[in-house]
Amino acid sequence: MSAYDFDFEKFSLTKDDFKDLIYEEIMLYHSDEAAFEYIKNKRKYPDGALHLRYGNRFRKAYRDGEGDGKESGSASDSTMNKV
Repeated sequence: MSAYDFDFEKFSLTKDDFKDLIYEEIMLYHSDEAAFEYIKNKRKYPDGALHLRYGNRFRKAYRDGEGDGKESGSASDSTMNKV
C-alpha cells in the first residue's frame, strides 16, 4: 500500500465525501476506465490526488505540519522524562 491509497486521511471529509470515495473504489473493480484513471493519477500524484478535490479542507494536523510523519522527539525521550 502506498501513501496514495491513504490520501483521504489528510482531509476533513463529510459522510457524503466518504460515500463518493467508496463508490469510486468499487468502480475500480467494475470499470476499466476507472482503473486506468486510478493508475494514471497514482503515477502523476504518488502522494495522493485528493488535494485536487479537497485541497482547502486539510485536517488541522496536516495544516500545522504535524501529519507529515516527522516527530520532534523519540518515544524513549518522552518516556524517560515521565519517570
